[in-house]
Amino acid sequence: MVRFIYEQREPFNVIDNIFYIGNTFVSCYLFTSEEGHMLVDTGFPGDGLHIVKHIEQLGFSAEDVKYILVTHPHVDHVGSLANLKERTGAIVCAGEGDVFSIENDSKTVGSDVLELPEVEPCKVDRVLKDGDRIEVGSIFLRVYETPG
Repeated sequence: MVRFIYEQREPFNVIDNIFYIGNTFVSCYLFTSEEGHMLVDTGFPGDGLHIVKHIEQLGFSAEDVKYILVTHPHVDHVGSLANLKERTGAIVCAGEGDVFSIENDSKTVGSDVLELPEVEPCKVDRVLKDGDRIEVGSIFLRVYETPG
């Protein structure tokens, strides 16, 4: 079995109000506004504590995260989703084709050859479709469905 090895890293500003808060293996981003924030992806199980720490290091509050957007349901993107939803109270958004996996399936594609941790299922609050718009304050993201 292959094991993922990665380290936490310091958060940093990408551009304007977009911050990298992921680890050395997978990207997680925080989009900020005066009225609240959006978090894109949540890393592996156990990364939630680091993500909250990174948000606070940047001078923001995890409780101000209004939306958590899931790009796809692999363990390195939804691993801390349930934990961060509970911690922030944010609305979880995911594409229609990913909802079943996020809400029910703790196994991930590739778990037969990779040593992957179990993922706690999490309720999706808003199902996203191509063209949808998510906004908080002065920021908005438009959904572009990109299968594959």
